[in-house]
Amino acid sequence: MATLNLTLDKRRIKVDRTYPIVFKLNCNRKQAIIKTGISVNEQFFNQENGFISNSDMINNELQKLDHKYRERLMKYLILNHGSENISELKNYILNKTSDEITIEEFWDNAIVELRNLGRLGGANIYAQSKVRIGKHIDLNIPFRKFVYRDLLTLEQQMHMAGIGTNSVGVYFRTFRAICNKAIKEDVVNYEWYPFRKYTIKKEKT
Repeated sequence: MATLNLTLDKRRIKVDRTYPIVFKLNCNRKQAIIKTGISVNEQFFNQENGFISNSDMINNELQKLDHKYRERLMKYLILNHGSENISELKNYILNKTSDEITIEEFWDNAIVELRNLGRLGGANIYAQSKVRIGKHIDLNIPFRKFVYRDLLTLEQQMHMAGIGTNSVGVYFRTFRAICNKAIKEDVVNYEWYPFRKYTIKKEKT
């Protein structure tokens, strides 16, 4: 069974005190987030019907998205009954190919999955690693555009920023786990794998 609901993403409040409006996708006890690019003050958002009380224009836009996404959701469930996969389902709803999935959104989904499983410590490490690495490279790119040389450049930049070897190791092991997960879920093939020839360094403490 899969559900799609419009809600506020209260994990991240913006400077203007608004929250992003997102579609929360649930499938086989797993969850994924689909961003709308729209933010609103909590007092104007009706959680029951997903409507905004002060903007007909935004409501129309959200209704169109909701209708389109639900149609794709139903088609996917008909085509894949009994073998639903939340990553595939999200991609189908967004009409994205594997090459279009960005490292950033895949990483965000991995964090959500860990939180849903109650693995809050792991989710926090994933989130912190994403923030640290995201300060030095653009994660809003498909996996295939990140190559081995980018990994070496990233390591150099993090050391130049004063980040210790062992801290870099923690962030890189998390990044490696994300890459492995992407390969397992057929987002990218193993031939791409940038960590194949890379050794994560470690210092004695």
